[in-house]
Amino acid sequence: MKRNYFNKLGLFVAVALGCAVGMPSVQGAPTNDAVCRVLSAQDSVAEFHSLRRKVVEGFNRPEQRACVDLITFGEADYHIKIKSPLVIDNFKDLDCSGQSSVCGDGWGLILDGSPAKSVWLDGSDLAAGQCVLKVRAHGVWVKGLVIRAHRIEDAICDEGEGNVFDVEIETDAPPDTDNDEHPDAMDNCPDTPNPDQKDTDGDSRGDACDDDDDNDGIPDDEEACTDPLKADSDGDGIQDLEDNCPCAANPEQEDWDEDHLGDICDPDLPPDDDPPDEPDPPTEPEDQDGDGVPDEEDNCIDVPNPDQTDTDGDTLGDACDDEDPLEPPPPDDGPGPDSDGDSHPDGLDNCPDTANPDQEDHDADGLGDRCDEDFEMIPGDMDGDGTGNEVDNCDNIANAAQEDADGDGIGDACDTDISLTEPDRWQGLPQEATGCVLRQPLTKSQPWNLATGLLLILIPLLFHLHFRAP
Repeated sequence: MKRNYFNKLGLFVAVALGCAVGMPSVQGAPTNDAVCRVLSAQDSVAEFHSLRRKVVEGFNRPEQRACVDLITFGEADYHIKIKSPLVIDNFKDLDCSGQSSVCGDGWGLILDGSPAKSVWLDGSDLAAGQCVLKVRAHGVWVKGLVIRAHRIEDAICDEGEGNVFDVEIETDAPPDTDNDEHPDAMDNCPDTPNPDQKDTDGDSRGDACDDDDDNDGIPDDEEACTDPLKADSDGDGIQDLEDNCPCAANPEQEDWDEDHLGDICDPDLPPDDDPPDEPDPPTEPEDQDGDGVPDEEDNCIDVPNPDQTDTDGDTLGDACDDEDPLEPPPPDDGPGPDSDGDSHPDGLDNCPDTANPDQEDHDADGLGDRCDEDFEMIPGDMDGDGTGNEVDNCDNIANAAQEDADGDGIGDACDTDISLTEPDRWQGLPQEATGCVLRQPLTKSQPWNLATGLLLILIPLLFHLHFRAP
């Protein structure tokens, strides 16, 4: 017969419920009794040579019992398809009913498949939860059978006392090596029964087979004072493996002698009346001259000078600096010359060669705006007269009118060489530009002015000639 398609557990079941009946040796069991011998592999009650007919009529009926003590099999292979649960149901003790061959053997019924080559009770057609063999009797011994069921607990349902089952059970359920009702593929300890599947450290290995249940790095069998199920046994916030006192809470981890044992659990610490040496108090900084300034900051270490005055800035205080005395300031000779005549002495003038009485210095660079080439009061208008540098005929002297009497492209305000060639250019020219008094130009619209001028010239000439005549 083919058995390789079954999930064979090879489970040997020997169950004895209660202690009313032991397991005595069989004395004179009638193994050749043709009446109680199973000859058919059919699960049919219509034929008395089938197993179900033997059990139901031969044993379960107390008053018409044909098989008082023993039901056995012939020498053949039996693959019996169980269509409905096979019930052994007889609580009445008929063990000693007058048949001497079985009287007194201690068993109410022996169902023995050992004489046959093989006996299979196949319950694969039953619904899950239905029992293949249901025993509601006392003193029943079932042996030499293979029972196939959906689950182990569906193979035999025993409700009696003193019953023994020497059978092999096969299931079509996934393998469960440790029989803890958790298939091996889903069992966190497949070889160790652990129905609760407890896994304290969540590492997918159940506590039943995990040698470090709290995953603290310390094997469970080495955790003497610590809790093998807690990574921080003393609850001080430090993991046992890193805690210098894993069995005593010490969150500060104080370790005075640095021996990796916390002070709270270190037996080698000095007693309380002999405290450890305190560190030396900090020393005051050295001050040789006693002036209140530490030597490392004192510019005269050996001479007291609390004010630390250093006139010449050579890092030696005046109190001890005798090699490079400060030169006395030069005598005050008055305000000094004023080259540009703007009432500001050259030494104090921010434009000593350019007159700038207002001394304006908008960019505060020490050079007055009038002589500062880098300064422009208005972008593109250095002298601030409203005319851009590119067209200003005096770009560093304000001359908003842009007057140019001699037409040489240089404004009168900054032209040091004015040349006059036409009378109409004299009008309005400042006296200072020519060094003489300028008159209004003569024009045709003023003829009387010409006559007056001639008279003024002729009168003195005539007067002079008159007095020289003989």
